[in-house]
Amino acid sequence: MNTVETDTQAGGVFEMYIWGLSIWWFVGVGAALVVGAKSRLSSYCVEGKKRINRRKT
Repeated sequence: MNTVETDTQAGGVFEMYIWGLSIWWFVGVGAALVVGAKSRLSSYCVEGKKRINRRKT
């Protein structure tokens, strides 16, 4: 098969669409990990404050 035949405008658009999906998928997964890490970190901070407050009383 000739590579020039497969290099059509529709193929290029499809390839851009696939790249766009994969990039946004990674962005979404990264954002979910950051949000999960923040909520986990904040729960640790709250637990730490509760422990400190218990020691003071």
